[in-house]
Amino acid sequence: MVVTTVYGTLGPDSVAQAIQEGCGTTVLCNRKNVEKLIAYSKEMPTLKHIIYTNEAVPAEEASKPLSGFKNSGVTVHSFEEALTIGKGLVDQYPMVKPSEDSLAIIMYTSGTTGKPKGVMMRHKTVVTVMASVAPIGTHALPPNFTHLAYLPLAHIFEMAVQIGVMSMGARIGYADPKTLTQTGARPIGALEEFRPHLFMGVPKIYDVIMKAAGAKLKKESPGKQQLVASAFEWKARAMESGRYTPVFDMLIFNKFKHILGGNVVVALSGGGPLAATVQRWVRTAFGCQVIQGYALTETCAGATLQMEYDYRPGVVGPPVPGAEISLRSCVGVDGEPEVLDKRGRPYLNTDTEDSNGNPCLGRGEVLIRGPVVTDGYYKLPEKTAEAFRTDGWFLTGDVGVWYPDGSLGIMDRVKNLVKLHGGEYIAMENMELIYGGSQYVDAVNGGIMTYGDGTLDRPVALVQVNELSLTQWAKSDGVEFESIQDLVKNPKAEEEVLKSLVECHKNGGLSGIEKLAGVGLVCEPWTAQNKCLTATNKISRHAVIARDGEILERVKAKGRW
Repeated sequence: MVVTTVYGTLGPDSVAQAIQEGCGTTVLCNRKNVEKLIAYSKEMPTLKHIIYTNEAVPAEEASKPLSGFKNSGVTVHSFEEALTIGKGLVDQYPMVKPSEDSLAIIMYTSGTTGKPKGVMMRHKTVVTVMASVAPIGTHALPPNFTHLAYLPLAHIFEMAVQIGVMSMGARIGYADPKTLTQTGARPIGALEEFRPHLFMGVPKIYDVIMKAAGAKLKKESPGKQQLVASAFEWKARAMESGRYTPVFDMLIFNKFKHILGGNVVVALSGGGPLAATVQRWVRTAFGCQVIQGYALTETCAGATLQMEYDYRPGVVGPPVPGAEISLRSCVGVDGEPEVLDKRGRPYLNTDTEDSNGNPCLGRGEVLIRGPVVTDGYYKLPEKTAEAFRTDGWFLTGDVGVWYPDGSLGIMDRVKNLVKLHGGEYIAMENMELIYGGSQYVDAVNGGIMTYGDGTLDRPVALVQVNELSLTQWAKSDGVEFESIQDLVKNPKAEEEVLKSLVECHKNGGLSGIEKLAGVGLVCEPWTAQNKCLTATNKISRHAVIARDGEILERVKAKGRW
């Protein structure tokens, strides 16, 4: 049996595509999605059975019979009914042992524009990753430890961790982000109930936890806030030097530990970069190891893993067994740099220092090969050929740096496809193409630069304003200004430009996550002469950020929820 996973949030068209491409016969979903699937059943002729759960469905709604599927050719059963039916069919369907080359999973990614791509994972790939990753960082965990699973199983991070936990014979408790605490949207308090020893999350989860704790602390007296801040700094430095702080733990930090249930020993972070401040806060507040990993769906969640007691932020560790990593200089066949660092230098695998002047052993696009690398994209040979080379290397599109101790750091993207706080990808160049259609965008002076990173929930942008269009609007709307330099600082002007860009988003076919949350206006041109544009008039992002970073920092606040 082959398992196919797809995010329901990708929309019904993408879900239907995944089911049809994978020739799926059976779908497991929530009751709320049954009617949506039935409506698309004609586009999924292979679909024969829907099994639904009543989780998070009001009792009144759950008691109502489902309708509208009798003439669809699809049978619909509750999860409980499916279990009862299955018990009577065990003898008719004996277990079939798969071979190592059998296809195990087709996991549809949300990380591209257009249609999602199904990553093919064979049994040997999954087993290799489990054998490579599971032993690292787990010796600190007690026997029969507990893991709390709450991310979607369509996320390779969650699926890989669950398979690894099962392989070690440990316990798994199930929840979702809304049920983790007693104050969530569905206040079940799963963390307090399961008290996990292993906690995992994408950066956004850790950020939310840190901000919630900070907001609670602000309600305390100034004296107590100062005491906690001093104790926090003392403990952080102590941990970094290998010392313990039992007194501070007893008086202060044991209370923080109860936020995650009180037992967390290891906290894993993946799915995007974890900010240095957040990593330090989690490690200090909870007194646990915080381990960052780097991987992709295409490597079945196996590539690198930060070593225990490595407290450096931004470091994702050395390659795991089963992964070979190389760095390719980010220079095109024409000799032109594909991307520049913040100092305006190309990323070369012969570099001896990084963009901050620290020693390194080369920089460039991260290439991965070995048994952790999957077989490509299901029924997409052209897309597979673009990312998976015939010599076994997978092109990640990420720019990395080798540190002298053999650890990898992730610095940039070769292509302007970046991951937001929640793990969603956005394609910068495609967004700029769509948003560039606004009457207020001056393409001659550089156009528009969209921006996103692992700290933002939604993208923002800097816009080279069309002076004529903006001044005409201001005069007709009664907005007073002395010069264009004065007008671009007016909040009403920003609102008007953003309104126009949102209209472009509406008509341009962009996804919801690509909708701009804020915009900053610029009137000093970006040119090749001031290094803000390349010789071929492409935006040099680091140069623009260096020059207009103050505006961008102000706008970025609007991209955080």
